Amino acid sequence: SASSSGASATKGNDGNESYIEVYNASGTLVWGLKTPGGKGGKGASSSTAGNGGGRVNANSCKIYQNGSWQSTNCTGAGIAGQNGRTVAGANDSNTATGGKGANSQYNTTGSQGGGIGGSASSANGSKGTLWGAGGGGATISFNSSGNTITGKGGKGANGIAEISYDLTLTAAGGGGGGGGAFAHIKNLTVTPGNTYKVIVGAGGKGGGVGSSGSDGGDSSITFGSTTYTLTGGKGGVVGTSQTATTEVVQGSGGAKGIVSSNISDANSSKHLDGSNGESGGKTIPSADNSYEGSYGGNGGTSGINSIGGCGGMFNDENICTNTNVDGIVVDFVSPGNLFSATEYGSAGAGGAGGGWSSNTAFYPNPGKGAQGQNGYVYIYWDSN
Repeated sequence: SASSSGASATKGNDGNESYIEVYNASGTLVWGLKTPGGKGGKGASSSTAGNGGGRVNANSCKIYQNGSWQSTNCTGAGIAGQNGRTVAGANDSNTATGGKGANSQYNTTGSQGGGIGGSASSANGSKGTLWGAGGGGATISFNSSGNTITGKGGKGANGIAEISYDLTLTAAGGGGGGGGAFAHIKNLTVTPGNTYKVIVGAGGKGGGVGSSGSDGGDSSITFGSTTYTLTGGKGGVVGTSQTATTEVVQGSGGAKGIVSSNISDANSSKHLDGSNGESGGKTIPSADNSYEGSYGGNGGTSGINSIGGCGGMFNDENICTNTNVDGIVVDFVSPGNLFSATEYGSAGAGGAGGGWSSNTAFYPNPGKGAQGQNGYVYIYWDSN
């Protein structure tokens, strides 16, 4: 309002700056953002109406990074307040109106929140009703005796700091299962009418999301009081995903299958333990750094050199390539004619670990481990 008749009304105050500052544990500023408040409206004089508050400069925001504050463009530069309406011969039913407060820049759904200016019924401007909205400008009204009532401008609404973030914590890749052992046992004498026990181990089941794979079953044959055993490979172990305070721990590979100690060169033309499954690891980010992930460990090779499954997201053209998050199951190849030592067939290979990718647009987030191959027992007769 004006201090005396004929004097100009006072200008409204500018809105205060809003800011956020991020400090590290040592108290050092590492990042910040500042946005200016809206401009106050100009008061009216005896000859001119008041003006709505002006827009802030588009580059008047500041960001703190790399050790200094720097000017940066604001997402929005605010909206100027609306001017009031001037009338000639004002009276108690028709007077000049105060300008409307600027609508909220924060509220992008429409023009809302600005305080309504003073009018014949109330000289005071109303306050802004939404975050960042300006208050309405004052005017002069008349009472029933025709005396003037000087209004006051409405207060602008407070600013708001809305913080959102996209935090991606790396998940762990699962370890691959261990490969099963192999033995070609020869020259075992059998007796007609006797019973000989043969057990064929099943491949371990692949782990689901967040769980370890199961162990492969043991394979064995029993002749009289002697049992020859080939242990199944152990399941790959689930990893521990990254948290806000700890790094990712990739899943470890399962232990290899082992030939029992009573199988030796004397009774076997070939016998060999499997190999351990490989542990998971972190993928190399894409060329544009748009995603990263963790690859699952490859399954262990069996004692007959059946190569294990390829881990999810594992990509090496010299070994195997898998651009999916699920581990790959290796197909079983049945044995051929055992007169040739190279035709033992293919079984006992370890299942691969599941991977993880942050790029959900092309890959599902977590993958599953693949099942290990079943074992087999191939029996043939040598009449000699």
